[in-house]
Order: sequence, then structure tokens, then C-alpha cells
Amino acid sequence: MIYVYSRRDFVATINKQHPAAPGHRAEEPWLLLHNTGRVDRFETAGEARREAQKSYVDVSFKKG
Repeated sequence: MIYVYSRRDFVATINKQHPAAPGHRAEEPWLLLHNTGRVDRFETAGEARREAQKSYVDVSFKKG
């Protein structure tokens, strides 16, 4: 799990969805889970990180 912060505020997480999870898409296993409830799906973790950088200001990441 990767925690996403905008300035000092926690705003989202990046997770790899488990294959047995409901709604799993093998071609897009990486999820950017916004605190607002929005979910974006990606093929790679790098794509999810880049989207987080576009969506928020002064982004930082912390592995959890």
C-alpha cells in the first residue's frame, strides 16, 4: 500500500487489488483510492502515482 499526501493532508492510497476481490480486473489491478470515494484503475503502480501527481498539489508518497 502507498499512502498519498497533498502537502500534509492524507488524500488517497494506491493498492494492488487482490485477484479474488469483487470487481477485480486482471488488466487493471492497481487502484488509486481517493478519500472522496472515487476509484481510478490502472495497469501499473507508476500510472497510479502519475495520476495522483496530476490530481493533487505538492504530492508525496509513503509506503505502508
